[in-house]
Amino acid sequence: MNISSLIIVAFSALWIVLLIIFPTDLERIILINLGNILERPSHEYMLGTDDLGRDIFARLISGVRLSLFVAFVVVAFTSIFGTMYGIFAAWFGGGAEILLVKIIDIFLAFPGILLAIALTGILGGGVQNIIIALCSVGWVGFARLARAQTLKVKSLDHLMAAKALGTRIPKVISKHVLPLLAGPLIVEVTFSFAAVILSEAGLSFLGLGIIEPMPSLGGMIRDGALYLLIAPHYIIVTGLALMSLVITLNLLGDKLRDYWDSKSV
Repeated sequence: MNISSLIIVAFSALWIVLLIIFPTDLERIILINLGNILERPSHEYMLGTDDLGRDIFARLISGVRLSLFVAFVVVAFTSIFGTMYGIFAAWFGGGAEILLVKIIDIFLAFPGILLAIALTGILGGGVQNIIIALCSVGWVGFARLARAQTLKVKSLDHLMAAKALGTRIPKVISKHVLPLLAGPLIVEVTFSFAAVILSEAGLSFLGLGIIEPMPSLGGMIRDGALYLLIAPHYIIVTGLALMSLVITLNLLGDKLRDYWDSKSV
């Protein structure tokens, strides 16, 4: 096992321990304790306290769980919708494909994060609104990938034979097309997880994401930056948590991409 694989295993094991072994106390997450403001790590507070006396460790675990929840919902929706959109556009072609591709081009004309900022600015903060905003811009990558892959495989002999035998289109897509697209789509899912987590953190950092008192990694980094010289542990541990989470997902995506590339050779 090489170094990258060891890193993936180590970070994955770390988050499994944090998410399963350590239960979170709601009072430690949201209860303000002005007598314990910006305490350094101790036996009582493993990672210290924030600017309102709340337990950073408890809020960090809750923030990671919330980020993973948002990423799971967004990636689940965008992968399904985007994949079906791309397959439909490539399979039927003609004027329908031109129209659907133009819609994709319109979304690609603007940076996704700017559209997400605009949508959250209109809708407001909160878990539901940030999911809606990220879903609205996250499906495009899956649609482009699914369309490109479908164009490559739709002319294969067994697909042409299935159509010639009168097999219904939904069955052809589910039985023949989707299995051929599974590899690239799984790789895209892992990278999308990391991208969504970063986008959620960025929106929360700007004050457009998760609403207090619920913790988010981006909001904790924003608050910790104000006390960098007084309590550097606040922003350091939160930044490391976000960085390690994203690196783990990106390394996993790289491994999956290398695996599928080797299979396709």
